[in-house]
Amino acid sequence: MTGTGQGSDVVDVLTRRIEVLDFLSGSTAGKDRLVTELGVSRSTVNRALRELEGLGFLTRVDGEYTASTTGRLVARQYGEFVAGLEDSCDAQPVLAGVAPSAEMSPAMLRGASVYLAEPPTPFRPIQRITELATEADEFRGLSAAVAVPESFDRIADAVLRGDLRAEFVVSDQVAKHVRSSGGVIEEAASGDRLSMYVTGDLPYGLGIAYGEDGAHAFVVTCGEEGDLRGAVVNDSPKAVEWAEELYRRHRADATELPTASE
Repeated sequence: MTGTGQGSDVVDVLTRRIEVLDFLSGSTAGKDRLVTELGVSRSTVNRALRELEGLGFLTRVDGEYTASTTGRLVARQYGEFVAGLEDSCDAQPVLAGVAPSAEMSPAMLRGASVYLAEPPTPFRPIQRITELATEADEFRGLSAAVAVPESFDRIADAVLRGDLRAEFVVSDQVAKHVRSSGGVIEEAASGDRLSMYVTGDLPYGLGIAYGEDGAHAFVVTCGEEGDLRGAVVNDSPKAVEWAEELYRRHRADATELPTASE
C-alpha cells in the first residue's frame, strides 16, 4: 500500500504507459527493441521505463527490462478494467431505456453477447432468449413486457411437451395479457410444469435457462412505448449467480397468478 495518495498517479502512469508494461509483462527487452517493437520514439521509451520502474512495476537486469510480479498483476487488472468499460459501452443501447435506479451488475455485462433490436433482424433478441428458454430443461424468468407474444406460446408449448419446467414472475401488464390470451399459455399454467406469479412493475426482463450445456442468464429491455431494445446474454457463473439472486428477491415479493378457471 502506498498510503500517500498515489493511486491517481498510478492510474495516470498506467493510462499513458500500459503499452510498454503489457509488452514487458510477456517479454524481456532493452530500449532498442522497445523502440522497434512498439513504434515509438526513444525519448518516449525512456520516460515510460523511468516512470514504470519508479512505481516498482519493472525489474532491470543487465540493461534489459521485464515486468515485476506487481507489474504483471497491475497490467492484468488494468486490462480487465478497460475490458469491463468496453463491455458496458457495448451494452449501452440495450440499457438506455432502463431506469437509473434499476439494479444492474457489471458481472452481467462482462464478456456478454449483445443482441440489438435493429434491422435487418429486429426480433433477434427475443428469438435468442426464446431459443435459450425452449432448449433448456428448466427456466426461470422475470417478464416486464410482452414484446413478442409468440415467444410465450413457444415456451408454453415446450412445457406442454414435457421438455421444460418453467417459472415466471410477471408484471401487472404481462399478467393482463396472460389472463386475456388463454390458449396454450392457460393450458400450460394449469399443469404442474409452469408456475406463474405476479408483482408490480419490473425494470426489465430477466431469465436463467438451465440445460445440458450449463446455465445462461439474460436481460432483455424495451423502450417507453414497449418497443424492443435488445438483450444481453451471459453464461459466466458470476452473471448467473447475480441473475438468480435478483430473481429470488422478485419471486419473494410476488403472488401466485390464478388461472382463468380459479
